[in-house]
Amino acid sequence: TRRARGSVGASAPGADAEPSLDGVLLGALMRWRGAEAKRRRIPAFRVMTNAALQGIAASRPRDERALLAVKGIGPALAAKYGPALLELVRSS
Repeated sequence: TRRARGSVGASAPGADAEPSLDGVLLGALMRWRGAEAKRRRIPAFRVMTNAALQGIAASRPRDERALLAVKGIGPALAAKYGPALLELVRSS
C-alpha cells in the first residue's frame, strides 16, 4: 500500500485494528445471501456485497443501530434484511 504524500511512519499500533473476521458467521451469511438471491432471481451481489458481509462477520452487530454502522449497510438494507441478518449473528 502507498502512504499519503507527507505522511511519516506507520500509525500507532492498534489504531487501525479491525475486529477479527468470524469465518463461521461469514459462511452462514454467504449461504443466506445465496438463498436470498436465488429466491429473488437476482445475482448475489445485488442482495449484499462481500464487503458488507465481511463487515457483519467482523463486527457481529447485536441490534439495528450496530448493523447500520457496518460499511455498506444503509437504512434500506437494514429495513429489508436486518431481522434475518441479526438472527444469523445471534445463532452463529
